[in-house]
Amino acid sequence: MSKEIFIVYVTYIDCVELMCAFETKESAEAKCFELNRQWVSENSFNQYIKDNKVTQISLETYNDYYLKVEDDSYVGINRIVLEP
Repeated sequence: MSKEIFIVYVTYIDCVELMCAFETKESAEAKCFELNRQWVSENSFNQYIKDNKVTQISLETYNDYYLKVEDDSYVGINRIVLEP
């Protein structure tokens, strides 16, 4: 039976700065949200929030931000399936 894990990672410029593994998607998303708050360019993100009239910040907000604005850091999640 295969097992699924979720890898949360932080890249800064061209380097992987941090990588964590979680057994549940919920745990990975919580860590991803926390790391986004720490690593995102605060000035750029605040301007994005203001320009787009975002009222509630979620993981989707951060994902949309990374698609539209260049930032030196990026926080993401990858799903990995482990085969026996």
